[in-house]
Amino acid sequence: MRGSHVTVLVLLAILALAAQARADGLFYDNQGAYDPFIGCTSSVNTWTMGSSNGEDAGKGVAGLDWFSNHISPVSITCDAGNGPYFFTATCDTNPTWTYSPAYCYLRLDGTITLSSPDAFVDIVLTGTMGAGQLIETWNSPVWTGAPSVVTLTNLIDTGWLATGDPAHEVLAITYGGACSYVASGSPVFIGEVPEPSTLILLGVGAVSMLARRRRAA
Repeated sequence: MRGSHVTVLVLLAILALAAQARADGLFYDNQGAYDPFIGCTSSVNTWTMGSSNGEDAGKGVAGLDWFSNHISPVSITCDAGNGPYFFTATCDTNPTWTYSPAYCYLRLDGTITLSSPDAFVDIVLTGTMGAGQLIETWNSPVWTGAPSVVTLTNLIDTGWLATGDPAHEVLAITYGGACSYVASGSPVFIGEVPEPSTLILLGVGAVSMLARRRRAA
């Protein structure tokens, strides 16, 4: 289910106003080491795998009936004739839930450079809570004979998830050849149990979208 701009703005506003924040979480870096961070940000991990290198870190904060997970910064580079390589980073936070479900938002962003015929970058971003999951993917296009730069935009998934602990975000990347990936903001997974007035606003937005689609049909 794709989120509208109205839904996104409402959700971000709720998170900006949320109180009783708890800044703690757990980040697993690309080398499998974990950092139980106290505060909003884990330590930055710099790594090398063969002809590939990069860095990664996690950020997160959670509170009463809401959470905000970010995997950032993230960067990967690789040389031609090498790969495939596999990158995985995970960020968990531990919100306190009094209600269910929560409205959740997942966004994948970044810039990908493909510079050789064997270059590819395939990305899967997932946000999981309870038994529910949101997912966004991006797969490299076929080589066109010239290097290319792709900016990932509007890769957003939203939906209602039953509340649970932890809120679990995973960024998984398979890549090879002369390529790079840099997160332009951060792959993000956030969620909130809205106030009743916000639920009304979300409902109005959904009805408005449906009416526009029917008129356009």
